Amino acid sequence: MLDILRDAAGIKYIYRKCNTREEFFEYLRQYTFERYRNYTILYIAFHGRPNKIQIGRDLVTLREITDVLEGFLAHRIVYFGSCSTMRTKRVNIDDFLHRTKADILAGYSKDVDFIQATAEEMSFLYQNNELLVQVSCN
Repeated sequence: MLDILRDAAGIKYIYRKCNTREEFFEYLRQYTFERYRNYTILYIAFHGRPNKIQIGRDLVTLREITDVLEGFLAHRIVYFGSCSTMRTKRVNIDDFLHRTKADILAGYSKDVDFIQATAEEMSFLYQNNELLVQVSCN
């Protein structure tokens, strides 16, 4: 998907693969560095559960992600390409947006079909046409 966006629309991206929660948190910390300031979309693609993403056998909560990115996401978009991660209390979403300063938090509140989700995510990323960083287990 990212290669199609690059080749067809000129969208530049950085892809980070991680298989452990430690790697994931390290890549999130790196995303806060000045050299990534022009990469305004953080696309997080994992399996999901309500209020969580799944990395291998580990679960990472929205609050844990908020703690790492607190104060660093002004003028940025975070997109969770993971089933059910956004099935959470409104207070958790508000906390994420308030503490991280992100402009947009997007994702799924239910289980979704892979092909349909890929098409929707591709459309979302194309319409926002920004530089992006993807963190994924695949």
